[in-house]
Amino acid sequence: MKRNTLNFWIDLLVIIALFGKIWTGLLLHYILPPGQGRGYSLELWGLNRHEYGVIHFYLAVAMIALVIIHIWLHWSWICKTLSGILKTKKSNPSRYSSYAIAFLLIAFLLIIASLLIAKAQIVNIKDGTKAYFTKIESEQQAGTKELSAL
Repeated sequence: MKRNTLNFWIDLLVIIALFGKIWTGLLLHYILPPGQGRGYSLELWGLNRHEYGVIHFYLAVAMIALVIIHIWLHWSWICKTLSGILKTKKSNPSRYSSYAIAFLLIAFLLIIASLLIAKAQIVNIKDGTKAYFTKIESEQQAGTKELSAL
């Protein structure tokens, strides 16, 4: 397959995933609003809010993968353009690749760190206590509370 044809199909898939994310995002926000599960649950075409959220998530994963492929396919153009902007004498793709890998590593570490910090700061809304425990531990605690109530 020619490089231009591959670029076309990758870009088309990115646009389809983008429109899918826009559609599911608007659907989740306006049509299937948050707060369900408190006595009612809305569905659209057999799927509830949670299931559309899963679709939204996987569209994001697909977009990330496709954008990475898009950048990889255009890497030499990116290096040449960057060397022109930085006014260097010649582009050095290996140097720019090192910068890109370092940037991606730092970004990945920041994302993981922020998620770990967020997980440690979860608060149970009902009683204001820290809610840093797994689902199994919460079920065991619920069973203990039921036993103590007897």
